[in-house]
Amino acid sequence: MLFFFNFKAGLYERFYGYFDPQTIVRSVKSFCSERELILAAHERELQQRINEADAPIRHSIQS
Repeated sequence: MLFFFNFKAGLYERFYGYFDPQTIVRSVKSFCSERELILAAHERELQQRINEADAPIRHSIQS
């Protein structure tokens, strides 16, 4: 759904009224690349939060 919303909004390849499979495939590839970057950033943020939450525990164990 998000892909089609972004595609219709013109964020990827332009679609000029006729069905062009190459345009859709290139747009899907762009969407997948963008999605991978977003998911990787989210994973890094989650890992950082976990590390910050564990820091006081590790510090108290080492003391």
